[in-house]
Amino acid sequence: MAFYLTPLRKFSKLDVKSRQDTDRLAEEFLVLTSKYGVFINPRHFKRGFILEKYEIDRIRPRLLNGASVFVNIRAFLGLYTVVSCGRVKEVITVKPNRYTLAFLKTNASLNCSNTIVISKAVASHKGIIELRIPPEEIAISTIASIIWWSSNYSYKFLVETDTLDNIVAEAGIDGTYAVKVDIERAEGIAFEGMKETLKRAKAVTMEIWPENLWIINEMRNIGYKLINIIDHHRYKNYVFVKSS
Repeated sequence: MAFYLTPLRKFSKLDVKSRQDTDRLAEEFLVLTSKYGVFINPRHFKRGFILEKYEIDRIRPRLLNGASVFVNIRAFLGLYTVVSCGRVKEVITVKPNRYTLAFLKTNASLNCSNTIVISKAVASHKGIIELRIPPEEIAISTIASIIWWSSNYSYKFLVETDTLDNIVAEAGIDGTYAVKVDIERAEGIAFEGMKETLKRAKAVTMEIWPENLWIINEMRNIGYKLINIIDHHRYKNYVFVKSS
């Protein structure tokens, strides 16, 4: 995918012709313009912003086909939210990481008018927890960070936790759901609290780590069939659709 990068203050002079020019001009924040939309982006995320192009271009259209509500769990900087908001009536986006939440909200407002952004961590119950994030993993925004990272050098702040079922119910948006879950090994913790939402959905894409592969059988038990596995080497995305 081709895109241009420019410092935020130079947005009106979008004239970047090479990677060398990009690196010379780039400051802390950049504006990315692409076929997917316009994004405000931290400079150090510019090479990893679009990691799942296959899912965006090939899987997302099928995921959203026939759905009226897209539920996006752990939305990073808003790519999935932005590319999906034009195909559904409403988008519910959930993200607890305050360091990247502002980018998500900005990108949603630049490109969408039908998005609700909820600042919570999807978990097995309602509560308050301390989110810990190493500086090198500042984009991570799930309760997984509590379990696997406890460095004294981590960013630490309190966040509200809740089940996905509660979050969706409180949003008060009815319809046929398509759901994306990408919570970095915490899918096993949060799964019990999202079953009612999954039962109402027609399609789900979920990042599942090896220790949580039992979720595949659980998805089958509530009426899904697995139709695709996309291997990104470090992790895999599993695509489920409701069995007819």
